[in-house]
Amino acid sequence: MTLSAAAPTSTAATTKTKRLDIQGLRAVAVLAVITNHVFGFPAGGFVGVDIFFVISGFVITSLMLREHGLTGRIDFIKFYKHRVRRILPASTLTLVVTVALSAFIYLPGRVQSVVTDAFWALVFAGNWRFASVGTDYWAEDTPASPLQHFWSLGVEEQYYLVWPAAVAAVLLIAGATRMSARVLLTLTLSGLVVFSFVWSVHETATSPAWAYFSTPARAWELGAGALVALGSAAFARIPRRLADLLAWAGLCGIAVSFVVITKETAFPAPWAAVPVLATALVIIAGTGAPAPRLAPLTNRPMRYVGDISFSLYLWHFPVVVLLAVLMPQKGWLFYALAVSVTTVLSVLSYHFVEQRVLKSTWLSTDGGGEKPQSTRPLEAPGRRRMRLGVVAAVTVGVVSLGSTLAMQSGVGGSVNSPPSPGALPAPGPGMDQTELTARLDEALGSSDWPALTPPVDTILSDTRPDEDNAGCGHTDLVTPDCAWDNGKRQTVVVLGDSTGITLLPTVRAALGDAYNVRGMTMAGCAAVDVQVKADTPRFAADCDQFKADSVRAINQLKPAMVLISSTPEILAHLASGVPEDRGGSEWRQGTMNVLSALEPSGARLIVVTAPPLGKPPVECATRFSNPRDCEYSVPPSHRLTAEAMREATATAGAGFIDTRTWFCSGSRCPAFIGETPLKRDGIHTTRQFAVLLAGVLKDAVAATQE
Repeated sequence: MTLSAAAPTSTAATTKTKRLDIQGLRAVAVLAVITNHVFGFPAGGFVGVDIFFVISGFVITSLMLREHGLTGRIDFIKFYKHRVRRILPASTLTLVVTVALSAFIYLPGRVQSVVTDAFWALVFAGNWRFASVGTDYWAEDTPASPLQHFWSLGVEEQYYLVWPAAVAAVLLIAGATRMSARVLLTLTLSGLVVFSFVWSVHETATSPAWAYFSTPARAWELGAGALVALGSAAFARIPRRLADLLAWAGLCGIAVSFVVITKETAFPAPWAAVPVLATALVIIAGTGAPAPRLAPLTNRPMRYVGDISFSLYLWHFPVVVLLAVLMPQKGWLFYALAVSVTTVLSVLSYHFVEQRVLKSTWLSTDGGGEKPQSTRPLEAPGRRRMRLGVVAAVTVGVVSLGSTLAMQSGVGGSVNSPPSPGALPAPGPGMDQTELTARLDEALGSSDWPALTPPVDTILSDTRPDEDNAGCGHTDLVTPDCAWDNGKRQTVVVLGDSTGITLLPTVRAALGDAYNVRGMTMAGCAAVDVQVKADTPRFAADCDQFKADSVRAINQLKPAMVLISSTPEILAHLASGVPEDRGGSEWRQGTMNVLSALEPSGARLIVVTAPPLGKPPVECATRFSNPRDCEYSVPPSHRLTAEAMREATATAGAGFIDTRTWFCSGSRCPAFIGETPLKRDGIHTTRQFAVLLAGVLKDAVAATQE
């Protein structure tokens, strides 16, 4: 029993080995991804990965069906040998160079993280690594791994561990039962695609990180391309005029997806269906002969970009992430270098790694995979070594250029250098605002890093508040475990999100001798009464329920004081769709609502602003940085919400504490005072600094009662 399939090379506008429209689609996909990562637009440029998934599913399935049609079998050894030849050399080179440059740029703690990422990427399991640590693909306050983009290779290769065996099994069953192989394979794949899509919708709504990175939630996209390959015989009979219409409709659909899909969109399901179906239309249109007239895809420059698209994808993200470390103030020079370095490395990698390996005899096969574009004999070893030397020299030169430019722009010094003579003595928990401001000014005048305790390498693990481990991430209001009974008659409650959790150490140090302390905090759930575009509907419902239960519990408890904290960064994600710069009135009303709801408690209500969003130390502190590289200014969202809360508390007769003076002197905010880092990431206070703020908070609370 044989099964013939129209190969992906059956148009008049193609060569023997590739379809030019698909090469153009690859170019569109990779250019969209690169421009999104470098320039931040188009907003939906990341869907270029979804275009790649459809293309990959189509091409690989077509090759398997062609082989089965010619030989009556699928040679798994040959298939996987080709995958190794095609993927491993270039990807391994990228991993090795990225790890080496990371060791040159980053501090040891982050280097270790990159090495771990590289290991998982090497075994094509990077997607599980990033999903398991809860990576947020669009995170703005945590550093991105320079190897994070390897997740998509993991999805593809995991898919190809299963799909060839599934195809072979179905074809065997069809042969044994005399059923139509094409019909049986189409029904089987359709069922898998539907199941994967439904699962993806579920995961997108409940576990966005897993939905984005996991293979089961992405398999339907590759399956869509495979279904197109299965239907290629029928699609080849589509009339030319209709094929033209489908092709242009597909291109328009891809363009629309770049614009309408954003980081707030439910993704990958259902919205990834837009670029997936649009890409499928373009591929379907090009299956027949003659091919549709698609000059935007089939022109020579786009075809060449499609040829080197794999190398472009591999190199662009490490270049962007690492160059941003050396040039934190992004300007035209950063963008020019990001594009040019990516282009140079990709061209060299394509011609001297990808093509050299495909033309070599290493793991060579007699077919079943993509053929090299040229049949020219291998170059002599001496000439090949010379060209490889050129590659190495260019790489080193580019890196050296970036480092030199960065250091010339003021980056220098070393982390954990000795403190300068005449520094202020170590701060204590009894310091007031005057002393704190003096220490902030001292830090802002520093040109070298002090010996930070804890060091930047361990700041994420060594600065988490103890209260977070005491169940304060989402407290049980029935049987409270985020509570400290000091035997006092009165209680002070902290109500808020994760910034409330990091406020608890300060409250306990400042007021714990006079009050019992209790936290009613839920990470990610702002205390102000505003509706936010939550990651999942379940979280939104849990947050609303938690706030209602907290208000009820506080009114029953009747504490002496309630401190309320909410991060202003949610201002950009209001469910009402109001732009961030016009969300002040909604934030003010939300603050008044929660203050009004807590009036029956009889407590002294005090709204405390969250720390202003800054730069994560693990990202801005490197081997080439100095303290100025981690300095930041108060963002507009913080100023806007602070003013809104000040007005709301004045109207309600509540207290208000603006923490900007705890972290900033004037318009400038440093990363440390003395030897103590202020934040563990972009917004959360370290537990070490939180304790030092005890005196400042005590004075601020007293001031609200005057």
